Amino acid sequence: MEPPLAMVLLRSPTKPSLEKLDEALQANWEGLPALEEALVALPPDLDLPPFQAIRIGDTVAFILSEDDPVPKEDLELACLSAWYWPDAHEAIDKHTAHLVVVLPEPPQDPLERYILLTQITAALAQITDSVAVFWPRSLLVHKPEDFINSARQMGPGQFPLELWVAFHGEIEEDQTLTLFTRGMAAFSLPEIEVYNTRQQPQFVYERVYNIAYYLLENGPVIHDGETVGMSQDEQYKVRIGPSRLEPRIRALQVEM
Repeated sequence: MEPPLAMVLLRSPTKPSLEKLDEALQANWEGLPALEEALVALPPDLDLPPFQAIRIGDTVAFILSEDDPVPKEDLELACLSAWYWPDAHEAIDKHTAHLVVVLPEPPQDPLERYILLTQITAALAQITDSVAVFWPRSLLVHKPEDFINSARQMGPGQFPLELWVAFHGEIEEDQTLTLFTRGMAAFSLPEIEVYNTRQQPQFVYERVYNIAYYLLENGPVIHDGETVGMSQDEQYKVRIGPSRLEPRIRALQVEM
């Protein structure tokens, strides 16, 4: 599994202050262990940009300072999909450098790792001249203020699903709707897909969102052949298998 990773897009190159980073973390999330500078031994032939290694509790994170922008082609689809941020293209065009935040150790508990990644990323966006946050695993871009505000709301049983998981909808030639997620796999969970439904888009989105949140909170507890729904009168059969859209992806397919 790929390590948890996020990017903060910057107006100009900067090396973030670890003191200010810790202050932001402590102010935003009471009870979070204090940030410490970590000592790490890397292979001498490893070619990395300038980086800072930090430790929060038992977890090590790297903050890599890149003096170049993220390639436009890496951000294009994310910008096109950012219906919630109409000015995404314009804002992202202003970045000239970026920070990469990565938690290099295997995520034994993906949810806990992504919570910490979100906290570090939000704090970095807060203390730097950031123009966007890029979440590569789900190809999402976020306005810094929105990312920070959503991250601050995290708490027991409250996760910023909209920061981690993309929800894509497509109208087919027969005017049916196909809606699918991308980003659930980062949590060792299947993506959720609904094909060719005639239900209303908002209705489908709400059901898929609730299923995604339920899986994130409880783990892979929905199995092939079972049913899901908001009530006893509303039950939809589930199939789990290769995605019809991308066969390499494991998907929970809801017959709606």
